[in-house]
Amino acid sequence: MTSRRGFFSLFVLLTLASLLPVWSQRLLPMLDTPNHLALVRGWFSFCDPAYHISDFYTLRIKPVPYILFYASIHGLMQLHFSIETANKIFLSCYLVLFPLSVLYLLRSFGRSDWLAIGGFSLSFSQNWIFGFSSFLMGSCFTVLAVGALVRYLDSGRDRHLGALAIFNLLAFSGHILSWFVYGVIALALLLKEFRSWRRGVWVVLATLPACLLTIANFLGEMSEHTYLQRGEHFEATWKDVPTLLGEFPWRVGNIFPGHFDMLVFWVRFAIIAGLLLWHRQHREKEAPNQTSRLKVIFFVFVLLYFSLPFSIQKPIPWWNLGPRVVWMGMPFVLLLPAGPFADRRKWLLAPLVVLHLLISLRMTALYRSFDERNRGFIELADSLPLGAIATAVPRGLVRPVVEFYEDPASAGGVYLNFPLWPMALKGGFSPYIFNQGIPIRFREEIEEIKYPSIFYPDNVRPWQLPLFDYFIVRDGSDEWAPEDLSLQKIAERGDWTMYKRMYKTTEEP
Repeated sequence: MTSRRGFFSLFVLLTLASLLPVWSQRLLPMLDTPNHLALVRGWFSFCDPAYHISDFYTLRIKPVPYILFYASIHGLMQLHFSIETANKIFLSCYLVLFPLSVLYLLRSFGRSDWLAIGGFSLSFSQNWIFGFSSFLMGSCFTVLAVGALVRYLDSGRDRHLGALAIFNLLAFSGHILSWFVYGVIALALLLKEFRSWRRGVWVVLATLPACLLTIANFLGEMSEHTYLQRGEHFEATWKDVPTLLGEFPWRVGNIFPGHFDMLVFWVRFAIIAGLLLWHRQHREKEAPNQTSRLKVIFFVFVLLYFSLPFSIQKPIPWWNLGPRVVWMGMPFVLLLPAGPFADRRKWLLAPLVVLHLLISLRMTALYRSFDERNRGFIELADSLPLGAIATAVPRGLVRPVVEFYEDPASAGGVYLNFPLWPMALKGGFSPYIFNQGIPIRFREEIEEIKYPSIFYPDNVRPWQLPLFDYFIVRDGSDEWAPEDLSLQKIAERGDWTMYKRMYKTTEEP
């Protein structure tokens, strides 16, 4: 009883530590977050004329991947949470659920609960800093779905099959990649255990709802072309094997500048390797079926990492595809050490506890500093009128390659999607939303207007943005806003300046 109580207390402590970087300040340095929140704003405030959303977009709600994030934030806003608080609640749910999903997976394979401690330090990854929030949540359900699949194949119990059906559908709702990875793992395990074909049939039936939704959405895309580009051939970019091998640690643990996060990765690796050697005598006592299942699962992850493209250009724009798979496989690495953790052996996990506490404290300090540096920006955004047609111009902050850090708070890009914050907070319009067909899409007449690239804000000038009335500009100067454009400087906060357009102009002076 004392051991179980100690495990529960430690689990709660590490969970609270995970939440510190989320709730210790206002702004989070997560790349795609402003863009996705702008899309949620478009859905939530679409029918409110004060926000002017319907002037530029049409509403399109469908049961497709990523709807889990949008619907969750929308639902929390219905409960009168602000859009930023709703986002933090969603991220908190992920940080709570991820180690719990690892615990469920460990129990499904008959491993010690104590290995779930290693799941906490995996919660933060490149996918976190890039703001892939729905993918992160969907991956939790991928882990849960694999755990439920193993339990059902072992027991044949209806409750495990029901759990599998629910987790599978939630993985699909989170992200198509998280659902796809589960599907490949499930297919590989069913082929391996083809003699249990009756249970395999039920597993397929449990997966059928998500499969039917995928087919229906694909057929809808073929007619509506909201995300698939009409008449375009397949075009993608792969990285070679030496590059992928060299990037492996980076894809898992690179979360802020410096070498500390990489040190954490290698210490974690050494601990797991040590545990594996420590418990190797228990490997002989393990059911051969579990060992062979692990081999199949690791084969799937290796195959996907080396075969999936880094990015897809056509027929859909999809960046950072293959690298996400590396992190998805990390919870399964914790399955390698077999056997119990009795008495003093639990202290072997102490470094994992210390590492997670250090990561959380380090991230909290960096995120507070980021919030302080950009307080002027967010204050100006707060001061915008409701429904203002506004954008941000983060001059001198954006690097075209978002995998390179732009700010000490994150190892990846931070400022690329800053132009979406005004829309996320106040509504209005942005030409830079992810044009993926949900939950809103551009009106045809708006989609035809050309805008300067979001990747090069240093080259943006007011005459290139004719629909906008307000500009929040970093390092604003007379060169950026000449008097003959009739832009009036109305406020300044630190490095940021807000301009208001006094009359419309569409041609370069």
